[in-house]
Amino acid sequence: MVLSETLQFLNFFQRSNRFHMGNLILIKHASPELVRDRPAKDWVLSEAGREKCAFLAEALKPYDPEIFVGSEEPKAAATAEVTAGLMDVGWETMAGLHEHERAGVGYIPDQAVFHGKVKAFFDRPDELVFGEETAEQALERFREAVGKVLERYEGRTVAVATHGTVLSLFVSQVSGGDPFALWQRLNLPSFVVLTVPAFEQIALVERVVA
Repeated sequence: MVLSETLQFLNFFQRSNRFHMGNLILIKHASPELVRDRPAKDWVLSEAGREKCAFLAEALKPYDPEIFVGSEEPKAAATAEVTAGLMDVGWETMAGLHEHERAGVGYIPDQAVFHGKVKAFFDRPDELVFGEETAEQALERFREAVGKVLERYEGRTVAVATHGTVLSLFVSQVSGGDPFALWQRLNLPSFVVLTVPAFEQIALVERVVA
């Protein structure tokens, strides 16, 4: 079902002559301030994360983003705001770009356990195995939000500050690849650049450095 809906999504943009010349930049947010007794969706950008936004802005210059759109989660919204400010372009937030919904899970300190749960999430996309959304549900919601972003800013290069899980789901669906492998490669921050409307991957920056 999700693959069929993704094909419809691709066909819509590829058949329309409005959507051309811009790129879609999907950014995994910069480092948050980790607060173990609060859901990750409420974490804010750390000072180190804010500093890394300067390196992110520099890495993004060759792709010339014209607008930043952030998820409504504080760490992603702040990544969009700070980086957009450094690049002297506008920014906003949009509903639906948030991370896979797993607020009820709580902090998992053991990285091997956490990675195992994320892998199960990707491997069994139609089953509720982790959090409050299946992979299919998260992808459908994120894909719809991305579509709204592209329609609003048609023909422009848009940078979307979002989250690793939904980013990996979307990229693997529209341009191929293993979502878990991509998820493992993405650091804080990092980004993928896709053409529009073909959604071909033209860049993957796994780690932003000075």
